[in-house]
Amino acid sequence: MRWQYVGRKVLWAILTLFFVLTLNFFLFRVMPGDPVALLARSQRLTPEAIQQQRALFGLDQPLWHQYLTYLHQTGEMNFGNRIITIK
Repeated sequence: MRWQYVGRKVLWAILTLFFVLTLNFFLFRVMPGDPVALLARSQRLTPEAIQQQRALFGLDQPLWHQYLTYLHQTGEMNFGNRIITIK
């Protein structure tokens, strides 16, 4: 009885975490704005440099690939780098 209760709680925690991660990923994809365009505007990048930045951040990949990469990196506790440094 106790193990069933703990098992259910763990399963619901995993499902909730998966839901929150999925919502977070797609929420930031549907928001207006492009992080590379903002970076390009502030640093006056050439079109070639913009394409390099998209490849560096994985934004040139299909959405499903970006999502799987996001889940994998989150599972490894790799939360990436900041795009803009604070001076």
